[in-house]
Amino acid sequence: MEKNDPEFELFWLAYPRKIRKLRARTAYSRAKDKLPAIDALIAIVVRHTKQPQWLKDGGEYIPHPATWLNGEQWLDELPAETNNEREEKIWKQLTEQYKREGL
Repeated sequence: MEKNDPEFELFWLAYPRKIRKLRARTAYSRAKDKLPAIDALIAIVVRHTKQPQWLKDGGEYIPHPATWLNGEQWLDELPAETNNEREEKIWKQLTEQYKREGL
């Protein structure tokens, strides 16, 4: 298990429930070959944070990060994106493209 895996640290920063980091790191290390690229994984985590189950009771039902990873919950089907989520994604992509092109 790589103790200073920068991709795990990015996942940890994005994941809203900060509990049992060592277990989460172990689960991440075991799942690493199955995980999508880190940017896609973070986007999936962000989508999960907007789901009613994760918002309910102040986030009480957000799974521990190790549980989420061990359960391969990044593969869970979520409801279709809302119009606002689509618009946010388009604006983000446009902004990134403008920055790359120096506009």
